[in-house]
Amino acid sequence: MQDRGRLRYDIFETGAGWVGVIASEAGVRRATIPQPTPGDCADELGGELDEAIFEPEHLAGVREGIQGYIAGSVLDLS
Repeated sequence: MQDRGRLRYDIFETGAGWVGVIASEAGVRRATIPQPTPGDCADELGGELDEAIFEPEHLAGVREGIQGYIAGSVLDLS
């Protein structure tokens, strides 16, 4: 698989529960709403998770944006 198509994921805790995100170099492909457990996030992310590599450092900006939004900060999606 080419790097641009390489999928990466992170599952992280927020003030409202656990959130999962799958992304490629082109951007976020899938994200969950807050879930009670990390396992629930994995289930919600579905089959693409099997193709993705756990690389939380690659998705740090997404994680910080979502955590901030849930905490009440404005999230710029542009």
